[in-house]
Amino acid sequence: MEKGTFQYGFAGRQKELEELKAYYQEVEEGEGRTVFISGEAGVGKTRLVEELFERSTTEKNAKVIKGKCLSDRLKPLMPIREALRDADLGHLISQDPPPKVKAAYLMNDAGLLAAKAERKDTEMDADIFISMLSAVESFVQDSLSMMDEEERRDLNTIGYGDHDILVQTVGSYSLACVIEGTKSESLIDDMKGPLVKANHTLDDWQGDMEEVEKLVPEVEWFIDSSKYDGKFLVDDPEVKQENLFENILLGLRRLATEKPVIVFIDDLQWADPTTLDLLHYLSRNTGEDSVLILGTYRPEDIVEGLEGKTHQLKTVMQDMGREGLYEKIELERLDESVVSDFIEKMLGEIKLEKENIERFYKESEGNPFFLLEILRMLVDEGYIAEDEDVRRVTKPLDEVNIPSRVYDVVVRRLDRLGEEQRDLLECASVVGEEFESGVLERVSGMDRVKLLKDLNEIEKTHYLIHSFQKKYEFDHSKIREVLYSRLNEELRQEYHRMVAESYEELYEDDIDEVIENIGHHYYKAEDLRGVKYLVDLGDKAKKAYSNEEAEQFYKHALSLIEGDEVEASKRVYVGLGEVYGRLGKYDDALESYQDVLEIVEEDKKRAGLYGEIAGLLDEKGKYEGSLKHVEKGLSLVGKKDVERGKLLNRKGWVFMRMGDYDRALEVFKEERDFAEERGEEKERAQSLHDMGSVYLREGDDEKAEDLLQKAIHVREEIEDTKGLSESLNNLGIIYYNKGDLAKVLEYYERCLEIEEEIGDKHGIALSLVNIGNIYSDKGELDEALDYYEQSLEIEEEIGDKRGIATSLNNIALIYSEKGELDRALEYQKWSLEIEEEIGDKEGIALSLGNIGETHVKKENLEKAEKNAEKAFQIARDIGAKDLEARGRRVLGMVYREKERWDDAREEFERSLEISKDVGKKQDVSWEHYEYGLMWKAKGEEEKAKTHLDKALSMFKEMGMEIGIEKTKEALSSSFG
Repeated sequence: MEKGTFQYGFAGRQKELEELKAYYQEVEEGEGRTVFISGEAGVGKTRLVEELFERSTTEKNAKVIKGKCLSDRLKPLMPIREALRDADLGHLISQDPPPKVKAAYLMNDAGLLAAKAERKDTEMDADIFISMLSAVESFVQDSLSMMDEEERRDLNTIGYGDHDILVQTVGSYSLACVIEGTKSESLIDDMKGPLVKANHTLDDWQGDMEEVEKLVPEVEWFIDSSKYDGKFLVDDPEVKQENLFENILLGLRRLATEKPVIVFIDDLQWADPTTLDLLHYLSRNTGEDSVLILGTYRPEDIVEGLEGKTHQLKTVMQDMGREGLYEKIELERLDESVVSDFIEKMLGEIKLEKENIERFYKESEGNPFFLLEILRMLVDEGYIAEDEDVRRVTKPLDEVNIPSRVYDVVVRRLDRLGEEQRDLLECASVVGEEFESGVLERVSGMDRVKLLKDLNEIEKTHYLIHSFQKKYEFDHSKIREVLYSRLNEELRQEYHRMVAESYEELYEDDIDEVIENIGHHYYKAEDLRGVKYLVDLGDKAKKAYSNEEAEQFYKHALSLIEGDEVEASKRVYVGLGEVYGRLGKYDDALESYQDVLEIVEEDKKRAGLYGEIAGLLDEKGKYEGSLKHVEKGLSLVGKKDVERGKLLNRKGWVFMRMGDYDRALEVFKEERDFAEERGEEKERAQSLHDMGSVYLREGDDEKAEDLLQKAIHVREEIEDTKGLSESLNNLGIIYYNKGDLAKVLEYYERCLEIEEEIGDKHGIALSLVNIGNIYSDKGELDEALDYYEQSLEIEEEIGDKRGIATSLNNIALIYSEKGELDRALEYQKWSLEIEEEIGDKEGIALSLGNIGETHVKKENLEKAEKNAEKAFQIARDIGAKDLEARGRRVLGMVYREKERWDDAREEFERSLEISKDVGKKQDVSWEHYEYGLMWKAKGEEEKAKTHLDKALSMFKEMGMEIGIEKTKEALSSSFG
């Protein structure tokens, strides 16, 4: 063995390896696992994972996807992006629009065409379609008919000119989609639907076209639906991020059907927040897939950030821990008993005295990296040498001063470098854990061949770096940390400045590729030139909905900005205001907008800022302050300025929230006239929608329907997809009030279709809840439960805790109606726990009221009263009138059962008054019902009949079968 050669073996971690292998075995069996491995720097976390890789990839043929977080990188999803690209899975991380489907062909395994759909508005020649179809038919016939079903790949891609043809096979059928653009896993997933249906409905199909007529719409959907028109349907950053996360998830799931998938991200203590959010999302949604998610981190680096902010990894792990999503392996330092084995794995056969082993253990304190560095030092300095094919200690170790800290060991190794080589590594430590020779060449001014020879010697002789893909990386992060820490502040800054300039020169024609590197190094150099790059990075992160990263980039920029950088300051403060608003940091957002107001002079821009401030104050429930800022904004714009419309819309909705419907209507009419004068169709549609919403709140359904239909017409014309869904939803409410539940379902199902095309998970979940509510009102409880459970599944997928709590409450109400009160109570308590965790006071009040009502049914009146009182008090404190009414209604029910008639009457009267005032028709009907039951229990049949008749009339008007049945039963049992 040559001097300095080390075989980094594996020793002392058998217990942890067995634990990791056990998790992997569960993954092989289809049970996804997430495992975090913690331990100090150099303790062997990465080596443990590599040992698993060696065994899993050679013995089990797993697909390994590896990424590494770097301490000097904050670019959103950087480690995931590089990991997927290295694994030839770059399409999973593509942020391109969805592909455009030009044609779709369904055929059997003999290549016989069953159904087709071709885009009419295409420039492609019909002959090309025919030739593509011929190619697909030949592929299906030649490739699939000769294979056993087990041998068939579920997806194949055929390149054809400027197009790709995706061919997916399930059973005896194949579906081919001709696409432009980047393939997406969403499309691949959607292709399964027609195939499953074809196999289910067309057994041994022989070509009778009448048999396949019902499948034609399934194939035409790929053309008729706007989902695959080659463009984003909404320009919503949050929706785009959700779709990106889902694309990655679907891709990993598809890979996992072929072989186990291991996703390994090293050094999570340096991960950007979006990467951590993605890992949380994947962990949450791969529990039934053969996917193992591995992450390593250093606990000593999980420290508070700026302004005492909790480390992002700690926050994510706490959330994941509450959901029971991960296992943890903690690596401690090696025991003295395995030091000898470890040394032998490093150096090969070696003769060591017991006192030598004891000293090695004492000096290294059991840290594998420290022990390795000590051994390297002793070999390099000749204290350990080869003698007759066996290594042994050749000089007394008493003569050597073994450093007591890993820092000193590394410094001692570095001191053996030549001056030029040490200078190179110092510069490299500033570049980062990974670096390029081109950057070092420009900073050092060294001849390129000489530089490459020096790097080669540093790698092959000194083992301080290693090369990969024309890049270099420090052999261990501690080596880089030691080098960097030895530089004084002035030298560091000069290096950072030179590195930034080198990146600018090297990537002059492709700056976007290294914009984060340039911004980072100018920031570290405290160089004003970094402002432009950092602001651009903040804007990009904001556009990608990577809000925490955007906040950090903007703050870095702000720290460099000098007094005369007015334009940059404006962009930073505006960007921070928007990001803080998204994060719910309303006070910080207000401060940012106030800061930018001090430097903005243009009236139109100031008006827009007043509008943003008004919106934040609206969110905080400070309506008077919101109106005040809207008026300030309106005073700065002319009658035809575009900012005027936005301010009018803001003003109208403040009045809506204040319950001043007349003034809201007046403002929305003004907004409509403004939009018509300017020819702004999208804004005109919004004003029509908002006017309809006012009439809906006031109970004038006829005027509301007329305005909403007009809004829908405009939104269909201009393809305002999201706005169309909102108008259809409100139209559904009108038909709900009319009692036409069939029409309501029609509108809600159309909303669901739109939200699915957009890919808006929150919108999908809401539509499912709305549909479930209709089935519940119709008394079709099993159907309602199915929709609520679908909604819950989506909300759990995206981690929407507020939505999860709402769905749990809805599910509980179904179990309550079914008489399964204990189960209902279980779901209600589960919902309450989540709401208390996230501080959702409205949700807490709702859940407490529901729990109180369940206890009434269970005749636990003391518990019922206690929960109802809490619900009422919280609702009153936060000004939630509808929830206050509900709490009072439940209290009325408690007092009724206790025969406290005066108290019950008071609560029912007050709850009726509030519900009528806020326009909650459904609540009013139930309050009449419960009030009627009180008079019935008291023996006053005339008053009972008055309220029950009123409840019955309202239930019939709304088509609420469940209320109709209950009220009829109450009337018949009382009055014959």
